[in-house]
Amino acid sequence: MVFKDQEKLFFKIRRRLYKHLFLTRLVVWVVIFSLAIGLGWVVLPRVFKSAKIAYAKYNWVLSVFSSEFGYLSSYQNRTNILILGAGGTNHTASDLTDTLIVVSLGLKNQDIALLSLPRDLWVSSLQAKLNSAYHYGEAKQAGGGLVLAKASVNELIKQPIHYVLFIDFSGFEKMIDLLGGLEIEVDQAFDDYKFPIPGKENDLCDHDPEYRCRYQALHFDAGWQHMDGITALKYVRSRNAEGEEGTDFARARRQQKVLVALQKKVLDSKLLFSDKRRKLIELFKQIIKTDIPQETYFNFFKFAWLSRKQTPRSAILDGELLYNPPAKIQGQWVLLPKENDWQKIYDFIEGFFYQNN
Repeated sequence: MVFKDQEKLFFKIRRRLYKHLFLTRLVVWVVIFSLAIGLGWVVLPRVFKSAKIAYAKYNWVLSVFSSEFGYLSSYQNRTNILILGAGGTNHTASDLTDTLIVVSLGLKNQDIALLSLPRDLWVSSLQAKLNSAYHYGEAKQAGGGLVLAKASVNELIKQPIHYVLFIDFSGFEKMIDLLGGLEIEVDQAFDDYKFPIPGKENDLCDHDPEYRCRYQALHFDAGWQHMDGITALKYVRSRNAEGEEGTDFARARRQQKVLVALQKKVLDSKLLFSDKRRKLIELFKQIIKTDIPQETYFNFFKFAWLSRKQTPRSAILDGELLYNPPAKIQGQWVLLPKENDWQKIYDFIEGFFYQNN
């Protein structure tokens, strides 16, 4: 009897629900929609925030599959990096940058152009030679050396310098040793009997009038040579060799050779998957000063990897475009454009950089 009463009640309720089916559905959907809005109000902002953080942190993964280099500053599809090399703490005038190379990267075709600038180029606005720009900038404030060096090179070549990289030669030596040395092709044999010995700059040499104890003799044979760090450093710094190899222009060519050999060694796949990679990164952090933003690192690596099979083009501002005026400027031996025509310098550099664009 009780069961039948319950059954009647159930059918009664069902009839009423069917009678008000539309209203019932409406109420259910309103409840569901309200819950969805409430959850969305709480959850979605957190989801969007997390997605934004993840994109900013890991979007470089997407760039692996792209040929674009959107993070890199550029002008007419080229990114220009100024490389400065100085003697370091074990040498006199340790922050005079006797190595000045502009590395221009073609972002469309992964073309690389190396332009060496003589250290003795006169900078009118600075009233000093180019190799002292970093010194004067750093003397004003820490980090000012990178800024003034970039501005000075921009003034001389009329091309934007997007980034700058300063390296201490002592660190350069350690880097090459860590890589196991470099294979360098020496174009012609040469001797340098006055290569300075670090720490001997002020030695009186027992009153030897020629101060021979301050120097050591260097000899390089022509052909392919395996060079460790100290040998490569001597090769790029030698400036008192007999004959043509004793000029700053020859030294600039040697510096470019070592830079290209270093690029090939760093991008060797065996190195990239060895334990030396981590040690090399740590060494970079110790010996290099730069204004290159961290978010661009992967783009630079991607460019280097894509261009690893290309041979960089190279040029030097040399005696064909420059001359040493007979009258010293402020008592200094300097270099200026022939006929004081800077436009020829600008045209030469523009033609060199953009010939493959």
